[in-house]
Amino acid sequence: MVLTAMNRLSLSEIVKGWIAEYNNWVSYTRTVEELRAHTEHELEDIGLTRGDIPEAAARAVYNR
Repeated sequence: MVLTAMNRLSLSEIVKGWIAEYNNWVSYTRTVEELRAHTEHELEDIGLTRGDIPEAAARAVYNR
């Protein structure tokens, strides 16, 4: 892949991207852990099942 001056990232931009991805992963993991701590009844109250947890966490963290 040929890089031009327009699309090159500096080392600091690359590291900032890695840090942002790591922080998102931590947020996702914590969200999953918190949701898994709820009872079936509590999850039902918020409209979720155990199977919905990964998708709900991804939507919350990554806006997917």
